[in-house]
Amino acid sequence: TSWSRSTSYHIHGAASAYRSGSSSNEYILSTPLLTIEAGSSLDFWAAGSNATSGINIVYSSDREN
Repeated sequence: TSWSRSTSYHIHGAASAYRSGSSSNEYILSTPLLTIEAGSSLDFWAAGSNATSGINIVYSSDREN
């Protein structure tokens, strides 16, 4: 199964991405190459259904490492 698009739960813009499943699974959502201008920001929002939910945000300059 893949990520889904929701227009019901969003912070900025008109939609958001979501994925549900067991807490033992790892789900990766990656973006195309982004250019963030000086003075701009990239925001992440996450919600979990239990106290053990977590999020890891990883940056790669070459999409390999």
